Amino acid sequence: MAALERYLDLMAAERGGSPRDGGPVVVAALGPRMLELCARRGVGVHPWNVTSEHTAAARAMLGRELMVAPRQAVMLCTNRDDVLAASRAHLRRYLQYPNYVCNWQRQGFSDDDLSDGGSERLVEAMVAWGAPERALERVAEHRDAGADHVVVQALPPPGESATSALLEIAQGLTSAVPRS
Repeated sequence: MAALERYLDLMAAERGGSPRDGGPVVVAALGPRMLELCARRGVGVHPWNVTSEHTAAARAMLGRELMVAPRQAVMLCTNRDDVLAASRAHLRRYLQYPNYVCNWQRQGFSDDDLSDGGSERLVEAMVAWGAPERALERVAEHRDAGADHVVVQALPPPGESATSALLEIAQGLTSAVPRS
């Protein structure tokens, strides 16, 4: 917290103004103290690895004026074993960081959920998988919870490249969006 406060002060001083004059700052905030800092100093938050319930809590704390833009991991794959393997490989790095572990615990995940690359429950909560319509449902959950934007991160199924997964997800989401 203190390091981020100093950083924001330096950004503001560089621009010669108030804390918000340091440039439009969007912080990858997770916990309540960081969200509160963003409410005072930033223009929004970009939380990573969160549920739509977290998105709703962030919106409630920040009000309507500030941006809430959570990230949603998506894997267009219908093989549950492949999804679990690839998702656990992806989540394993975040399970090493106390800020993610603490945030997941605040979101109701147990120590068992946070071991061995993550439980099926954690994978289900963090990764929208299956058909593009499922990814759109998860994006809609975040939007319904108050997100202004939802960043979609493509996770490749085993044997696919990240680029091909990104293209497949972009095409899938585009074709799944209802035309008006």
